[in-house]
Amino acid sequence: MNKFYTNMFKGWYYFRRGHGTYLTLLLTFANFVIIQYVFLISKYPFFQKIFPSLTWFTIIFTISYIFLSGLLGYIDKRKKVLNMEMSLTNDENPYNKMFLERFDNIDRKLKEIENDRT
Repeated sequence: MNKFYTNMFKGWYYFRRGHGTYLTLLLTFANFVIIQYVFLISKYPFFQKIFPSLTWFTIIFTISYIFLSGLLGYIDKRKKVLNMEMSLTNDENPYNKMFLERFDNIDRKLKEIENDRT
């Protein structure tokens, strides 16, 4: 009976990770694309000339979205927002301080390597 509950909780854990990380992202992305197409693109002739079908809108939006997300992630990393968030969570969890110190050491060593190469 104990093995049954263990497997059941493992299955629940795997379900939550797969659903929360991957499927929800895909479903909300598809939902957003369809809603925007129906309520924005299909009602205005100007946009219909640019995006003649849902397929074209999805392709163009996906490429733009991936590019913009990557650019924002790069800017976010360059401005050290991650380090700020991690330092704020150190107040809540002392174990995070150890991980933050290790992350900073790795970041510092990578910058030293980059400087040595240039």
